[in-house]
Amino acid sequence: MCERPIRLSDEAGTASHPAALHLHIHLLEMSTQPELGMRSAERRARCDVPYEGPAGISGRAGLPMP
Repeated sequence: MCERPIRLSDEAGTASHPAALHLHIHLLEMSTQPELGMRSAERRARCDVPYEGPAGISGRAGLPMP
């Protein structure tokens, strides 16, 4: 659901839509592999739209906050 728009923006060399990144993070944070959402969390944190950062998915993945 969210991977396609993210992949298409990567292929086009454009920024991913913040909502697609946000949904991707939430879809993966409760999965068995939350670390797969880290790239989206890091990219989302760099968006111009206000955001709290990737703390939630980092904690779920057992990783330090970037």
